[in-house]
Amino acid sequence: MNYVLLVDDDICFLNMLAIALSKSFGIEVVLALDGEEALAIIEKRKPSLIFLDLMMPGFGGVEVMKRLAESEETRSIPVYVITALFDSAAAVSLKGMANLRGIFGKPLRMATFISLVRQSEFLGWPSAGQRP
Repeated sequence: MNYVLLVDDDICFLNMLAIALSKSFGIEVVLALDGEEALAIIEKRKPSLIFLDLMMPGFGGVEVMKRLAESEETRSIPVYVITALFDSAAAVSLKGMANLRGIFGKPLRMATFISLVRQSEFLGWPSAGQRP
């Protein structure tokens, strides 16, 4: 049941993250190319963890975060934002979002990404760092 949702309009970046997760942890990864697709996926099956880009066509990351916060079923899903452009307007838009766990700039260091997931308890692992 546990899976990680990766949301970004850059398919190459998504594939790189998905391969890293699969090889490092053997966990299921689902990809979405925009916010609308992400919300449709989440509606069918809630992820354990979301990595979300802010700047995408259609629904951007801020809109996805707002919609997740509106629903009792989704407001507790932890989200890490990964973005190339983070400015004060984006910071204000994300302020107070309870499910926001962190913000990472692009280019993302793969070692940082893997370390974050390894330490995460959001995947339902018995303890941080242990594989299922």
